[in-house]
Amino acid sequence: MSASSLAAAGDIPAGFVALELDSGFNTAFGLIYRHETEQKLGFRMGPHHLNPIGVLHGGAMATFADTLVLAIIRGIPIRQPHTPTISITVDYVAAAPAGSWIEADTTLVKATRTMLFVQALITADGEIVSRTSGIYRYYGQ
Repeated sequence: MSASSLAAAGDIPAGFVALELDSGFNTAFGLIYRHETEQKLGFRMGPHHLNPIGVLHGGAMATFADTLVLAIIRGIPIRQPHTPTISITVDYVAAAPAGSWIEADTTLVKATRTMLFVQALITADGEIVSRTSGIYRYYGQ
């Protein structure tokens, strides 16, 4: 299925399953999906993600970028599910049109005893719209 038909159909790409983020701000943001086998996250843009000119709001992009660690921690032994954000950087490269499938291809750069260093390229229907990196506090075993 092409990126444009995905956007038109409003589908979630194969291999993605909804995360259970059912508290406070996460509920207001909407569903975020994690790929079952790859270190990817994604969401389908809705009207509540748009800024006044009809593209993805920068705050929505930053909020999504702050969830990158959720694509990484699946394979890491962790004794506490909360991984507080120490630092996050978001470089806005291009606008994401309304209705786009937003996807982060996430990489674990380094894991220390107490920190996870993560980076990603974020795309809208396959076109790069952001580059981001984050540092998260890690509570290992």
